[in-house]
Amino acid sequence: MRAGISVLVLTSVFFSATAGTWTPVANPAPDNISTMLLLSDGTVMAANDGGNSWYRLTPDIHGSYAAGTWTTLASMRDSRLYYSSDVLTNGQVFVAGAEYGTGTNSSELYDPVADRWTAGPTLTGGQFLDSESKLLADGNVLVAPVYPVVSGTAVIYNVASNRFFTTPHYVRGSYQDEACWVKLPDNSILTIDPFGTNSERYVPSLGAWIDDGGIPVSLYASDGELGPGFLLPDGRAFFLGGTTNTAFYTPSGTTNRGTWAAGPIIPNGLGAPDAPAAMMANGKILCALGPAGTFSSPTSFYEYDYVSNLFTAIIGPDDGSYPPFITRMLDLPDGTVLFSGDSSQIYVYQPDGPLLSAGRPTITGLVTNNDGSYRLTGSSLDGISEGAAYGDDAQMDTDYPIVRLTNSSGVFYARTYNWPGAGVMASNTTMTTAFTVPENVPGGVFSLFVTANGVSSSPVPFSPDPLRISPATAISWTIGIGSTNSFTKTYTLTNAGAVGLTWSLVNTSGWFNLSKTGGTLAAGSTTTLTASLNVTNLSTGLYTGRLAFSNVTSHFPHTLPANLSVLFADGSPVTLTGFNRDVVVERTAAGGDTAPYAQPFDSVNAFTFFEAGLSAINYTGGNPTVEGMPTNRLVTSALDGATVFQLMPYNANNALYLTNGSSSGTLTLSTPTAYNSLSILATTANGAAASQSGSTGTLVLHFVNGATSAPLAFYAPDWFDNAGAGLTHVGEIYAGNYGAFYTDNPAGNDPNFYQTTINLAALALNTNKITSITFTMPSGTGTYSSTATGIFAVSGSVFQRPSLSAARNGNVVRLNWGAYTNQMYQLQFTTNLALNSWINVNSAVTGTNSTMSVTDTNSTDLQRYYRLKLSSP
Repeated sequence: MRAGISVLVLTSVFFSATAGTWTPVANPAPDNISTMLLLSDGTVMAANDGGNSWYRLTPDIHGSYAAGTWTTLASMRDSRLYYSSDVLTNGQVFVAGAEYGTGTNSSELYDPVADRWTAGPTLTGGQFLDSESKLLADGNVLVAPVYPVVSGTAVIYNVASNRFFTTPHYVRGSYQDEACWVKLPDNSILTIDPFGTNSERYVPSLGAWIDDGGIPVSLYASDGELGPGFLLPDGRAFFLGGTTNTAFYTPSGTTNRGTWAAGPIIPNGLGAPDAPAAMMANGKILCALGPAGTFSSPTSFYEYDYVSNLFTAIIGPDDGSYPPFITRMLDLPDGTVLFSGDSSQIYVYQPDGPLLSAGRPTITGLVTNNDGSYRLTGSSLDGISEGAAYGDDAQMDTDYPIVRLTNSSGVFYARTYNWPGAGVMASNTTMTTAFTVPENVPGGVFSLFVTANGVSSSPVPFSPDPLRISPATAISWTIGIGSTNSFTKTYTLTNAGAVGLTWSLVNTSGWFNLSKTGGTLAAGSTTTLTASLNVTNLSTGLYTGRLAFSNVTSHFPHTLPANLSVLFADGSPVTLTGFNRDVVVERTAAGGDTAPYAQPFDSVNAFTFFEAGLSAINYTGGNPTVEGMPTNRLVTSALDGATVFQLMPYNANNALYLTNGSSSGTLTLSTPTAYNSLSILATTANGAAASQSGSTGTLVLHFVNGATSAPLAFYAPDWFDNAGAGLTHVGEIYAGNYGAFYTDNPAGNDPNFYQTTINLAALALNTNKITSITFTMPSGTGTYSSTATGIFAVSGSVFQRPSLSAARNGNVVRLNWGAYTNQMYQLQFTTNLALNSWINVNSAVTGTNSTMSVTDTNSTDLQRYYRLKLSSP
C-alpha cells in the first residue's frame, strides 16, 4: 500500500502543470517544531513537540521566510502537546489545555512585545483534552471540550476579565472531542458532532448552540478522527474526513439549518485523520493526507481545487515517511505556506497561479494616531477563510490583518493590534486596525500592503515618521493629596531617517516638569528627556493634559495623554456592622473541607479567599509568600499609598455579600460621622471589565437627620485584570473538599479588590453625619453578569470646618483661618445673617493660604460677617 501511494504521487506530479514549489528553510529550527502561529508583526512563533519551549522565525530583509533566522522565546509555564492556540485581537497569544503534558487544565497568555508568559485561568476539577478553539467576533475565545466538571458545555475565555465562562449545553452529546470547527460569515461556529453524522452551530448573538442537520456521509473514521474544515470562496464550508469522504455545507445565513451535501471522494484510499491543510492565496487547499482511518505513514500531498472539485497529487517536500497527524501548516503573509513534519527542518510552499481576487483586502484610509501609531481602514481585512486548519487540537488561524512595508531598503512588517474581532468574508464591512512601525524601519516612502491569510491588497504609498518616541505610552499616575511620592518617566527620541529633523514638545499639564521642550536630531541619533511630577498645592480631583510631541520638519504629531488623580490621603477605617458572610479561610485552618472555615465568594466556580500564611498544598501559578489577605487585616491602599482599610476578622463574617438573588445590603456606622470623602474596597466575581457596562454598583448614604443621598457609583469590576485596585496579590482557594487545600492565582497579582473614593465635599454631602450606607451590586449583562459582589471595608476622611477670625484696621479687614485641608473654599460676606444673603468676595481660596486682607468700602458697617464656603475643587 505504501509503495502504491508513492508511485501515484510521483506520477501525478509528472502530469501536473499547476503545482507549486517547496523550499527548505535554510536555517534549521533549534528543535522539532509542532505548533506554529503567525504573530501580528509578521514573525512566526513555533513550539517544540510536547515541551514548553517556543521559538521565533523572522524573515530576512527581503521578506523571505526560507532565508529567515530563528531566535529563542520565553518558555511556557506548562508543557503541552495538542492544545488550543489563538492570536488575540490585541496581538497576544492564548493557549489552553493539552492532550499530553502538565497543562491539561490550565491556560496561558503570551505577550510578544514583552516576551513574557503569564498564567491565565485554570479549569478547576476538569481538563481540556483534544480541545479546539475559535476567536469570536467580540475578541473572546470559544474553547472545548471540557472534562468532567462542566461536561456538555464549552467555555468562553473572556479576555478583559481573564476568566472562563460556560456556554449553554450542546444540542447533543457531552463533548466536542476530535471535532473540527469552522467559522461562518455570520460569525457562528459550525461543528460536526462526534462521532456521527449530525451537526450544530454556536451562535454568539444568541449565546447558544442550535441544531444544524445531518450529513449524508460519514466523516469520522473508525479511530474517531476527523480532518480540517474550511470556508470556501463561494460561501460553502468544506470538510475533509478521517475517512475518504468529504462534505459541503451551504449556510442559511440565519439561525435556520444550512444544507449538507457529499463532496468528492479523496483519491487512493486516503483521508485526513487529524491532518493539516491550508487555504492558499490562490483559493486552493493544500492537503497532507494519509491512509484513511489510521495514524499510519506515509504522508501524501494534494491540492484541492473547489472550482474543478478535484484533488491533484503533488510532490512533497521530502519522502513523507511520517504520519500526517504530526504535521502542521501555516499561511504566511507573503502568500506562501509554512510546513512542519515535526522536525527541525521546516519548508515553505509557494503556490502557483494568481491571488484569489475575492480574498484581497482593500485599503480605504490611512491616518496617524495621536500616540505615534497609525490607523488603517479597509474591507476584507479578515480574509475569506481562517487560513490553515487541523482536525481538532491545533489552531493556526490567520484571519486578521498583517501590514507589510516594502521599498528599496527591504521588506518590513509593522505590528498590528486592536482589530475588531475575528470574522471571515466581511467584504462589505469597514474594519480598522492600529499598527506601529518598528524602530529599525528607515525613513522614506514605502509601498504598504495589508494581508489576510497571505492574500495581499493593492499597495498604497506610506511614509513613516522618522521621529520615534519610546515608550509611546501615556502618563497615568494616582497619588494621595499631600503625598511625597515622586514620579518620573523617561522618553527616548530617535531619528530613524536619513536627514536631520527638528522636534518640539508642548506640555499642557502644569503639574509636570520637562527636562527638554525641543531640539534637533541628526540622522540616526537619539536624545532622552524626563517628565517629573510637580504636585505643589494640587487639590483633590482628576487632572488631564497631554505631551504633544511634534516633528517640526514633517509635521507628524505624537500626542501622549497625561492623567493625574489626586485622592484624599487621610482616609482612616470606618467602623461598621452588617457584614453577612465569611469568605476568608484563616491561615490556621487544617487541610480538608474548607466549609467549616469559609463559604465560597465565587459560588459558581467554588472559589474564595485565604489569609496569608495558610499551609496549602497543590499551590499553582503564584507566590505563596506574597499572596493572601494580610494577617493584621490592615490594607494600605495600593492605589494612592495612603488610605488605610481595616478588614473584618477572618473567622467571622467579613464581607457584605451581594448576589443576584439579594443584590442590595446595608452597612451601619457604629458612630454617625460626617466625612469629607469615603473610600470603598470592593470586588465582583464573574463580572464586567472596567471598560464594559455593568462594572459599577451604586450606594446610597443615610444621614442622621433622615435625609438620603442620590445613588452614587462605586467601582467593582471583575476581580481579575482591571486597574484601580487598592489591594492586589489576594489569591484564591478552592472552597470544596479536595482532601487538601488547592489554591490558585493565575495572574500572579490577582484577584483584586478595587478602591472607589467619593468626594463628598464636592457634592456638598460632607456636613451631615452618616448613619448607614446601602449598597447595590453591579448589574452586568449576558456573559458578564456578575455572580457576587463583596464590600469588604470603608474608610473616610473626617470633615473639619476651617476656623475663621477677623481683625479690622480702618478699611482693611485681616482674615485668618486654619489650614485643615487642601480643599478649595469661596470667601463670602453678608450684612444680615437673618437673611443669609451671602456675597462672594473672591473666586476661591485654599486652605494653604491661611491669611487674607480685604478692603471694606463701608468702614462704619460693624455688622459685616465673613465665612469660608467649601467649593468643588
